[in-house]
Amino acid sequence: MVVHLYKVSKDELKQKIAEDFDIPLDKINDEFLKFLEKFIESKGSSTEYLKKEIEVPAVQLPPDVQPLLVPKIYYFINVKKTTWMAIGLLLDIFITKGVATAFLSSLGIIGQSIAKLNLRNGEVCCYYQALFLKRDGVKKFTENQIFKKVYKKTCFNPNFNCIYNNHGICSISAKDLKRVIKNLKDKSVISKTEDNKWRVEL
Repeated sequence: MVVHLYKVSKDELKQKIAEDFDIPLDKINDEFLKFLEKFIESKGSSTEYLKKEIEVPAVQLPPDVQPLLVPKIYYFINVKKTTWMAIGLLLDIFITKGVATAFLSSLGIIGQSIAKLNLRNGEVCCYYQALFLKRDGVKKFTENQIFKKVYKKTCFNPNFNCIYNNHGICSISAKDLKRVIKNLKDKSVISKTEDNKWRVEL
């Protein structure tokens, strides 16, 4: 399944995001739209894209009149449903929670790494929980802290079709979570501390 938007205006795009993710429209600013572009671009997919087209309206005026032309920007978007949902996840974390600026200033490798997170093997969910811990003042966390937040809890997002979703309840084992944590480290979104704990790379 894909999300396909053909020639929508900036306001229409913001409205679509607001409606899909139940986010106040005024929280979706131009900086987030720039992030949206970089996020999709960083996936490096041949089928997923966000393109912008600037259109200058054609106006017929007398030769001695200087027209004041306001160009319009239109967006053309084609992304997988899972990518669109990941964008909503990040929107919820970084804008609704009020820490958008910190993330938008560190798009580099972090933005590219987040784009590679796997929705179906628990990576996005575990990363989300790590971000919640950081937001709550936990600068360094253990695998067990993440495990307690997800194991036998209601599935964070059933639309991810995660392999650990057992009838709506997370069934990830401690061993599998250890592997997920390693994947997050390999993708440079978390790092190991000197005292063998983990921290979010933001």
